[in-house]
Amino acid sequence: MKKIAKSLTAVLCAVLTLGFTACQRDYEDLIIGSWEVVSCTITETINGQSSTETQVPPGGYSEICTFNKDNTFVDKRTGGRYSDTNQGTYSLSDDQLTIAINSGWQDDEGEWHSTVDTETVTIKKLDKKELVIVMTDTESANYTCLLESKLKRI
Repeated sequence: MKKIAKSLTAVLCAVLTLGFTACQRDYEDLIIGSWEVVSCTITETINGQSSTETQVPPGGYSEICTFNKDNTFVDKRTGGRYSDTNQGTYSLSDDQLTIAINSGWQDDEGEWHSTVDTETVTIKKLDKKELVIVMTDTESANYTCLLESKLKRI
């Protein structure tokens, strides 16, 4: 009986380990492709008072983010007053998506500068059709901003 219990325990541990590994693999596979931002909900809390605003489409522009198999991405915003393209790399760890955006600009003297801005967001939902990410920014004890973006696969 003890041998059966030990065998079942070993099998259960193996299945659970593979299951957790499969979840990570699923996220890595599911995120590949192009996603269009369909809404952004911003909740600001200042001194304990909250206000929420949802923008559909956000800011009057179209935004499409493409995640590639080689862990690079391209984010294109068009419409409104401007169009913008950001490029960089991304990585996944459980439900955490870390994005490193490469930025460059030219100053008044004509000299080029570049930076890499890194941001980590939490994946709230990811399946074949929808990606929901959440970012929290706490600037002080009195101010918090929660940004939830919903994207659909295109």
